[in-house]
Amino acid sequence: DVGVMWLPPKPDDDLTYRRLPRRRHAFYCRAGHPLSLFPDATPAQIADYPLVGFHMGHEMTPFEPHELKFAGAIDPVSGVFQPRMLVNSFVGAYSVVQSSNAISWAPLCLLADRIERKEIVKFSLSLERFVCGYEIAWPSERAISPASQAFADILVGLESAIA
Repeated sequence: DVGVMWLPPKPDDDLTYRRLPRRRHAFYCRAGHPLSLFPDATPAQIADYPLVGFHMGHEMTPFEPHELKFAGAIDPVSGVFQPRMLVNSFVGAYSVVQSSNAISWAPLCLLADRIERKEIVKFSLSLERFVCGYEIAWPSERAISPASQAFADILVGLESAIA
């Protein structure tokens, strides 16, 4: 009846969307990483290392195709960035970062405690487009069910409460 998607809506996909709050993201590495002493690293310097994470749409990626040495690749047709190591969760990416020289990215709300404990170093790279968000989606041909509406309301409330 209802799903949560990170991909932006497409006009022809026959779904109705409710937007969840957008989250500002940051790149990070483990403490002790070769770039950890350079928090002002550029996208090209970050791309000198393997990136671990999820697909990143063209509207979010800070990389130019020629900068992506070991980091991954941008699909020339879709514009979607695929990191060198594709994972489907923050926990998976964080584990790889902590045990290698890989770099990842995540919403700032997930990184704050780890930065404070000095487990990771956040890069200062800040781009207005470096945000990610999700959509609650359901089939356009029918109304959202009461249970799905209750789920959506709870999810919107939780997302809105996150700093």
